[in-house]
Amino acid sequence: MSNHLAHLRVLAFDAQQGRCYYCDHALWLPTSKAEDKTKPARYCCTAEHLVAVSEGGRTTQDNIVAACFYCNTTRHRAVRPLPPPKYRVRVQGRLQRGLWHGHR
Repeated sequence: MSNHLAHLRVLAFDAQQGRCYYCDHALWLPTSKAEDKTKPARYCCTAEHLVAVSEGGRTTQDNIVAACFYCNTTRHRAVRPLPPPKYRVRVQGRLQRGLWHGHR
């Protein structure tokens, strides 16, 4: 990850008060410390482009949100990933039914 994108991830993390854009779960910011290995990887903060670079999106502060590793990777594994706002609605609905993150 570039230093610029890492910086934008931290800004998004702070703006969202350390919560995932999709599931609203508390995130943790990765460091290079050994303590990272003791934290649940699924809640590691990742940078998510609201408009993909492949679709003309830019790596700018207004196009980056903080998302947990689980939500981010689950979205991108789909054959046709939903746009971030629609995916957020889907995740929120699944959370309400206890069907997200496996233990809720």
